[in-house]
Amino acid sequence: MGFVKDGGLMVKRGAMRRIRAQASSLDGVWWRVTPLERRWR
Repeated sequence: MGFVKDGGLMVKRGAMRRIRAQASSLDGVWWRVTPLERRWR
């Protein structure tokens, strides 16, 4: 997925270290991904 752990969240960083999406999980199995930019994949 390209996410890296940042504290309790998983974040996907784009160019210039901007965070493009973040994922949070309550159980470590199901992740809710929140895009912070369009076309973040």
